[in-house]
Amino acid sequence: MWRDRISGQSTPSSVNRAPSLPRRSSSQLSRGPYNNRPGANTKDSSTSLLLTPSDSSTSLSAAARGPNGTGLRQTSGQRPRPVTVSDPLEVLNGIIGINKSEKAGLQLSSQLEPRPEELIEVIEFDGLSLEEFVAKADVAPTRKTKRSEVNAQTVKQFEQERDKFQDLHTSITGCDDVSKSVELYLNDFQTELGAVSAEIETLQTRSTQLNAMLDNRRNVERLLGPAVEEISISPKTVRTIVEGPMDENWVRALNEIDARTASIEAKASSSSGFKAIEDVRPLLVDVKNKAIERIRDYLVSQIRAMRSPNINSQIIQQQRLVKFKDLYTYLSKAHPDLAGQIAQAYINTMRWYYTSNFTRYLQALEKIKVYPSDRNEVLGGDASAHRTGNILPGGRAGSAAHDPFSLGRRIDILRNTNQQALSSYLAEQDNAYHGIEVPFRNFNVALVDNVAAEYSFLTEFFSPFTFHEISRKVVEIFQAVFALGQSLTKKLIDNTTDSLGVLICVRLNQHSAFELQRRKVPVADSYVNGINMHLWPRFQVIMDLHGESLKRAGSNTGRSAVSALSLAGGDDLKQSSAPHFLTQRFGQLLHGILVLSSDAGDDEPVANSLARLRSEFDTLLAKLSRNGTDAKRRERFLFNNYSLILTIISVIGAGVVGLSVARQLAAREGTSTILLERHDAPGTETSSRNSEVIHAGLYYPASSLKTKLCIRGRNLLYELCSKHAIPHRNTKKWIVAQTPEQWEACLRVHTHAQALGDAPTRLVGAAEAAAREPDVKADAGIVESETTGIVDSHSLMTYLHGDFEDRGGDCAFKTQVTGVEPVVGGGYKITAVSGEDGSETSITADTVINSAGHGACAINNLLLPPERHRIPHYAKGTYFSYSASRPRTSVLVYPVTMPGHGGLGTHLTLDMGGRIRFGPDVEWVDDPNDLQPSSTRLEQAIPEILSYMPGVDPSAIALDYCGIRPKLGRGGAVNVGQGFQDFIIEEEEGFPGFVNLLGIESPGLTSCLAIGEMVDGMLYR
Repeated sequence: MWRDRISGQSTPSSVNRAPSLPRRSSSQLSRGPYNNRPGANTKDSSTSLLLTPSDSSTSLSAAARGPNGTGLRQTSGQRPRPVTVSDPLEVLNGIIGINKSEKAGLQLSSQLEPRPEELIEVIEFDGLSLEEFVAKADVAPTRKTKRSEVNAQTVKQFEQERDKFQDLHTSITGCDDVSKSVELYLNDFQTELGAVSAEIETLQTRSTQLNAMLDNRRNVERLLGPAVEEISISPKTVRTIVEGPMDENWVRALNEIDARTASIEAKASSSSGFKAIEDVRPLLVDVKNKAIERIRDYLVSQIRAMRSPNINSQIIQQQRLVKFKDLYTYLSKAHPDLAGQIAQAYINTMRWYYTSNFTRYLQALEKIKVYPSDRNEVLGGDASAHRTGNILPGGRAGSAAHDPFSLGRRIDILRNTNQQALSSYLAEQDNAYHGIEVPFRNFNVALVDNVAAEYSFLTEFFSPFTFHEISRKVVEIFQAVFALGQSLTKKLIDNTTDSLGVLICVRLNQHSAFELQRRKVPVADSYVNGINMHLWPRFQVIMDLHGESLKRAGSNTGRSAVSALSLAGGDDLKQSSAPHFLTQRFGQLLHGILVLSSDAGDDEPVANSLARLRSEFDTLLAKLSRNGTDAKRRERFLFNNYSLILTIISVIGAGVVGLSVARQLAAREGTSTILLERHDAPGTETSSRNSEVIHAGLYYPASSLKTKLCIRGRNLLYELCSKHAIPHRNTKKWIVAQTPEQWEACLRVHTHAQALGDAPTRLVGAAEAAAREPDVKADAGIVESETTGIVDSHSLMTYLHGDFEDRGGDCAFKTQVTGVEPVVGGGYKITAVSGEDGSETSITADTVINSAGHGACAINNLLLPPERHRIPHYAKGTYFSYSASRPRTSVLVYPVTMPGHGGLGTHLTLDMGGRIRFGPDVEWVDDPNDLQPSSTRLEQAIPEILSYMPGVDPSAIALDYCGIRPKLGRGGAVNVGQGFQDFIIEEEEGFPGFVNLLGIESPGLTSCLAIGEMVDGMLYR
């Protein structure tokens, strides 16, 4: 800072610029946490630092010491000078013009001899030694002159440098003042620091005392805490019990109250009781009473809510009661009488609830139309009266025909895995006619569900009750409902002669018993047993009525009575050996009862009833046979009647062809048709893995079964689908050719179709093709089949299955045929493995239809000798999906078939939604279960697809599914070419009643109805 002042002063100034530094008192010093500098200007402050090379080492005054005699610790070392500040001595030497060497000489001379106080004369030696200076005495005047000059120069220099020295003096004075201010500040700081030290010492003493008190409190808390905790309840808990909502927090608070109550009561009962326990017990009683009051109000409100209209009690039970089941448990311990009253109120409410709801449900079930029963629906009843239809009370004719002796699809109610009951709304809106088992089943399914739910709730919520108490309460709740069920059962069976319906009700009641056992609900056993006490006696009464009717028919020897019970009347009676219509009735009834009793126990009365009925029937047939005069005719009459009873047709394989054949044969009077299928549903193999195309029959020889059955089946299929609303569409088909050779093949197909007469085709010109299907490529030409279409094969099979059972047929799924062998006297014994457990069963059938698809050759080989065994060949076809929206087509597109290909090429077909799919190709495999698509087939199919549909996006073509076509050899599919294999549909020579359907591949779907007609004609021509 002083260098700047010197360098900036060109001429001496007479003005005194040194400001007087203000003196800062101790009261102006900062008492904050930061040490601020005194309020001097920057220049003076800097000067004071430069002029103070070291800190003051003066001892602090006695006032700076504490009252206890302790003093502040002082720093013994000097504070170092900042690097940016010059040494003040060097600054002063620079002002007076003394360099470092001269300074050193001056310091040395000052040590040798003290400087005189006043300079009298300055002697100039001019670089001479003392001897030389003395020798030049003659030059004394010169020396005197020089001395005068020196004196003059010194005075002048002093005058010039006076301002500098004056500024220096002023600065030094200011620095002294600053130093005094700093000294005062440090004295005050020391005083304050001593006070703070005293305060810290006081706080330390106080902290020691507090720590001691805290340790004592902790010791006391450790000793008294558990005891106090056991007899105290937090205000939060009490507030929750008194004011809080009934939720999980309230239950936790209640459990805490319960635990504290138990602890306090235990301590109060001991000899070492405390006064604190006696003080808290009245308060605890008040809280306990408040909890009981709130529990009572809550439970009563929930029970009252169950009496609201259209309320679902199970919602309240699960969300409002079971969730807070601890409430009743606490109430049963704290106030048993009130808990018993609450339980009784619940029982009364639920008894009203179930009685009213089941009464309304019973009224809805009574609106279900049940087939009426009259006196003619017994075996010996009037056949003509029975065939006129069902007359309902009031003279109104029933809307549906009903055969009380045929089981048909009525057995589905036992196979139904859906355990839900019919709703009241659907029951009231149902206009169809049903057997007595339908209302019986729905009422009891609802009853079993509600009894099981209520028993489960009572067991969980009213856990303080014993098992027997809960069982009595459930019975008390459902007593009126059980009475409703028994009255419904009596109403359904009292006047009926429907023995099959009553027996189905017996099986349904047994299912209810098994379900209750599975759910571990024993309270409804008495109800189930009571229902059995109604059903079994009525079944025996009906069976006796059948026997009595046969006895009455046999005891009437008059001509009119015999004629009335015969299929032929008048004089033709004695000449006829045809089976009697009672035989058909008896056979159907016998079959239905045996099917319903397949899993029955030996203690059931079914066997005795059937034995009595069979005896009466044998007696009747013997009497009827004596009406003929010819002994051989009598024998033939008996043979035909007994054969009719034993006629069972077994169809193996429930594909679309097997369903069609079984449906056709089930329509025959006096037959019992059973369909055996190894899978758990019909049509799971070839029938559901094909193109779903209704073929026109263009490719096969005119005399072949494929052509005849395809054309006939196509017409029947279109008619059936239109009549029963089965999804289908006549899309037409284009056979496209790209080369002259392919066009020649197309023309041969066109010529062949024209010769068939019922497979119309026509040629499509280029202009028409471009206008109708611009995305289809056909360079050489197009032949259009006008009768080709598509059908939803799954909907078709669903209809065939249902119609087959409506006609009295039975399906046995999950039944794998393992053996077929002839029976002496006619018929075949079929051995099969069925069910999940793989149990082996067998049936005897007069006729066996082998329509097993992939397994047809295996079934053939089970029966026929080795020389007539057949080896199957499996053509695997892969189908490809197409996900792009363009291009589109409304017709099926087929490439022209080439000889020896084994199929119709990778063609384009449509599903019922209009989506495009391609395939199938042909790949020969050894395993009929090899249904995994291969990406290699996709790579091979894309060029063929692009040949007639070049606009497709290959990336949008993906693998979809595979199907297996059973073939009898590897060959072509067209009428020209080697290895053509026709359908084989024949009754095997030497094995009467065994019909083989082999090689049923494409067009098997189209031909299925015609194949059914053909098999029916073979058996009954």
